[in-house]
Amino acid sequence: MRDRMESDDLKEIRDLFEQAEREEDLDVKLAALRDAISTFASFTADSSSDAGDVAIAKNLHDTYLRRITKQITSAKKMNSSTFYGYLSLLLFKPNFHTKQLLSNDPDMSDAYAKLWERYQGFVRL
Repeated sequence: MRDRMESDDLKEIRDLFEQAEREEDLDVKLAALRDAISTFASFTADSSSDAGDVAIAKNLHDTYLRRITKQITSAKKMNSSTFYGYLSLLLFKPNFHTKQLLSNDPDMSDAYAKLWERYQGFVRL
């Protein structure tokens, strides 16, 4: 049981990440992930956000980003447009918190390395 009610902002962030995680269509997953990350970034950048809620939001971000990155790296087929969308979001323009996660989590670094290797394969074609 939670000690306190979840704020509407946290609920929205959680819902967006959950939607991205469960989505099977990779294009729709990308759009949902963009929305989740954008909402997360706005919330954590807002100086009026409760510090406890920001900490929870960061945990949500990290947890779901780990799961979704595994899903993306294990996808067998992905069109180049969608793939470049993920690269742009996760590798080329990561938010500050994503950069911190990458530097502190070897599993995430490995997952991102797999994305980069896949990118190198696209570039060689």
